[in-house]
Amino acid sequence: MKITDTIDGKVAIEERQIAWHDFGLVWLGAITLLLLIAFEAKITILQPLRILLGLAYVLFVPGYCLTAALFPRVDDLNRVERLGLSIGLSVASIPILVLVLDWLPWGLHLWPILLGEFGTIGIFMAVALWRRSRLPLNMIYLPRIMWRSSWSSLSPSDRCIYNLLMGSALLILGLAAGIFLMPVTDKFTTEFYILGSDGFVADYPYEVSLHDEVKVNVGVMNRENSERNYYFEVWVTDSLHPDGRERVIRSDSFSLRPGEKYEQSVSWHMPSMGDDQKVELLLFPQGARAPSRQLRMWINVRE
Repeated sequence: MKITDTIDGKVAIEERQIAWHDFGLVWLGAITLLLLIAFEAKITILQPLRILLGLAYVLFVPGYCLTAALFPRVDDLNRVERLGLSIGLSVASIPILVLVLDWLPWGLHLWPILLGEFGTIGIFMAVALWRRSRLPLNMIYLPRIMWRSSWSSLSPSDRCIYNLLMGSALLILGLAAGIFLMPVTDKFTTEFYILGSDGFVADYPYEVSLHDEVKVNVGVMNRENSERNYYFEVWVTDSLHPDGRERVIRSDSFSLRPGEKYEQSVSWHMPSMGDDQKVELLLFPQGARAPSRQLRMWINVRE
């Protein structure tokens, strides 16, 4: 826009700058959120602010930008409708973004989620800016702070709707903040599982002969908060002699870092014949006398 010395020209320039101030605040908040995430380990006191700002960029900002792109005119929607539609569209966009990110090779991790969220917001903003540029300034919707006089001018039904929306937003923010800020216990879960011989959750050995090898894949995933050492044992109990219990496998000790997975194919021979021979797979943390995880399977052993 050409700058002129006329009063009308100056007013027009000022209005044109104000017309995009809401999106400027959106980008300012996005940069602040990125800084809070990047320096979270050094400035832990700002974690509540990061959570609240992150929730705003999940539950409100995407829908607000999409609403601005779909309804750029000031008379398209009233303020209550814009607020409700912004929240609804934000919530509706989350599953779509999750499906797209899960399909991409980067998966559902922190930075891909942030880039996907900010990329979506940027696309909505670009469309909204393009549509606003085609409208006269006095027809563009611009958010304004609701002062006490504006509040008193609302109808009782509109004020009731505003109160419900604000109460719901505060409730959601409080619940989310409580979940994220709740102290985490020191006890985490170690995953212990078995797969069939082909590496799938199928084709488990249910019936074998006395001289056949029983083959399964044993898996362990360390979900603890530190590196751990494990080993596992396989015990067989004869159904005809429940007091007789025989160990057929004791694995070597292996170490897993947090989030690391171990899978190993193991095989053994059943020591005796009979139906419903009980097989127990026991996972031991290194140095523990009792198993921390236990799996069972029953196998019919024929001659």
